[in-house]
Amino acid sequence: MSHERDRLFRLLHRGLLLPILFLNGWLLAIVIDRLDPLVGNAVAAILLAFILDYPILFLQRHGLRRPWAIATVFLGAAAVIAVLAIGLVPLLVAELRDLMINLPRWFDIGSARLASLEDWINTTELPIEIDLNNAITQTISRLSVVLQSLSGQLLTLLTRALNSLFDFLTINVLAIFLIFGGEQVWDGIFSRVPSRWHFTRSLLRQTFQDYFIGQAILASLQSVVMIVLFALLNVPYALLFGLTIGLTTLVPYAGAVSTIAVAIVLAFNSPALALKVAIVSIIIGQIIDTAIAPRIVGDATGLNPVWPIVALLVGANLAGFLGLLLAVPTASFVKRLTDRLLDGLPPETPRAIASQLSSEPRRSAHLPQTQPPTTTAPHLSDHDTSISTAPLPQTPPNSPNSQDPHSNLDHDLP
Repeated sequence: MSHERDRLFRLLHRGLLLPILFLNGWLLAIVIDRLDPLVGNAVAAILLAFILDYPILFLQRHGLRRPWAIATVFLGAAAVIAVLAIGLVPLLVAELRDLMINLPRWFDIGSARLASLEDWINTTELPIEIDLNNAITQTISRLSVVLQSLSGQLLTLLTRALNSLFDFLTINVLAIFLIFGGEQVWDGIFSRVPSRWHFTRSLLRQTFQDYFIGQAILASLQSVVMIVLFALLNVPYALLFGLTIGLTTLVPYAGAVSTIAVAIVLAFNSPALALKVAIVSIIIGQIIDTAIAPRIVGDATGLNPVWPIVALLVGANLAGFLGLLLAVPTASFVKRLTDRLLDGLPPETPRAIASQLSSEPRRSAHLPQTQPPTTTAPHLSDHDTSISTAPLPQTPPNSPNSQDPHSNLDHDLP
């Protein structure tokens, strides 16, 4: 009876695990909301340290000492940032401003095309009449307001990013500290954690590092390919549109949304060009997702396609853009942790406990109570019925067959 009660207590303990985790997550979200700038900078530094640690380990495997590997990686990253800031950012800002200037003219062109389409439909002998003037005017005005507001927010965010030198320095200093002394920090944290949970350290590191490294490689590759193809197709603002579609692939399903948005904007000026852009973007995205992504990241998340969407919605509501970046790897970590815990459980899992509790009364009612045998026969396979459990014959000590009586049995067994 006490054994059954212990099993029920273990089942209750496992049943309360998810509610406790949910409550802790809710409290953590409140704390993050109160400490928004500090937490955002700390998370950005951790992500930067995760990403930079990958090339550092690569250089270490090739014989370079860790301090020199860290210095090489940071100098290379600083050079890349300087080149992008000097050569790429001014071009992006110029294209974005030019796009905002030309958007009203594109909307007028699109409105004229739709008006001519309305006249053609009304002049033909069709049994319907279509009045698109009001719908076109309202749609264009709303879209213009949304795009102008979005562009204003982008410019504001860009200006804040360029002017927030303190945040930039804080993130880099924290990242350097985590790269140099991060192991000691994690050692101090996990020293207070029971040893059976120490595997979560490597699991967390592997999950986040694999996800972000893979997504960064795929986003960079898609950005370069889209910029080159848009330039070959004479797409206006090829750099801006190609980089937008490429970088939004860092967030799952955001690349498809950005592709649709770019195609809609281009459709006001040139519907044929918008169709080409949509087709090229879909083809390139499918090639990368089916042929390149499995070789680079494999099944990095291990999630059903529904769960990333749920995770993105929850992450966006809890932490905005930062939540979008962290939602999928966090859900992947929770899934892997759950699988690891379930795989490591003893046979008394909740399902096994329920089946045992339901079957034990029937066994006790129908099976006779027998005393356990004093000796046990050797283990035989189920399909071997030629060997009985009778006592083995005794052989003389000096006979050639005076060896282990079980050896012949083991030899005959399949």
